[in-house]
Amino acid sequence: MAEQIGTVTGLSRLQNHPKRLFAGTVGSHRVPALRGRTRLVAALMAGIVMVLALVWWVTQRQAPQQSGPTNCGAATAQDVWMFNCLMKAYDGQKMAAGTIVSSTLEGDTITFSVTIEAPTRIKAMVDNRDRYGQPGLFAYACSGLRRIDQYHLSLTGCSSNGPLDPGGSLRLPD
Repeated sequence: MAEQIGTVTGLSRLQNHPKRLFAGTVGSHRVPALRGRTRLVAALMAGIVMVLALVWWVTQRQAPQQSGPTNCGAATAQDVWMFNCLMKAYDGQKMAAGTIVSSTLEGDTITFSVTIEAPTRIKAMVDNRDRYGQPGLFAYACSGLRRIDQYHLSLTGCSSNGPLDPGGSLRLPD
């Protein structure tokens, strides 16, 4: 019994000590208040946790999806990258636009402007300046696109105001 009284007396001496502050009680024990150094460590730890959470969030979020059409640019009929760009967009069901410029043996130009608006809606404008062919500006509305070889594409299921049967195919470049 004397030991218990000494402990209680020791606790009450500790409570009355001028440099010791108590924040409250947990169960039957008194909890000391956080001091300056302890508060600083707690604030630093909270800051580190917040920075780590921010870094994790930034690395885990997905990149924004590309909005708008892919601009494949303009190229000659010998530039394979143009055909690759249009096929990649078509296969990925994305919108795209590109222009292919072809020359005849005489040096006349035929310009093919292709716009992929949807997987089954492709538009093409052909500006044919061939003196010995069928010159003119022709518009085509097609439903498909396929690769013929490295340097040629075929627009399928086309209708037009040009020299093409309904449902025919337009070869790019011609």
